[in-house]
Amino acid sequence: MTKAKGYAVHFTAYQRTEMGEKEEEGKRKLEFQRFCHNLPATGTTLITIDLVDHYTRSRPVALRIVEAAPGEERGTVTETRTLAELPEKNYRAGLLETQVDFNKRGLYAAVLTIGGEELSIPIRVGIEEEASLARRLLPIIFGILILAALGYAFYRFRSTSGEKEKMKAKEEKSEGKDKD
Repeated sequence: MTKAKGYAVHFTAYQRTEMGEKEEEGKRKLEFQRFCHNLPATGTTLITIDLVDHYTRSRPVALRIVEAAPGEERGTVTETRTLAELPEKNYRAGLLETQVDFNKRGLYAAVLTIGGEELSIPIRVGIEEEASLARRLLPIIFGILILAALGYAFYRFRSTSGEKEKMKAKEEKSEGKDKD
């Protein structure tokens, strides 16, 4: 769900799964997987945008899918080419659909023009997000904590069982002295 400039829209992209096509009772069945802003691979992609609120549905809306490059200022992008375009009109059902062929990895954007205002939805194609240092170290830290807890439990078990043996030996000695 993207909320900006008073508009609420839901962006979804569908790409074929790695299984691709599946034979089912002599018919070819295509299987698609749903994604949000990060698409794992290049290729033909079905883009759908749901106009969530009635106000947005009552306004003229246009859609462009563009390739983007980082802009000169931090946080800005520059459009390098247009891959798909839907004309400006009222989408009373609230659904915009287009098919796009992302032929190379990179940054793209779905640019909605709603009543003259532009709303940009970022799309990353074939770019894996780099995990932060903390996220990469988290499994190692948990492993060390678990080993430390197990080591402490083992130490406590050994020290308690050793003390119990000493207590038994003292009791046996004292019982032996009492019998004499």
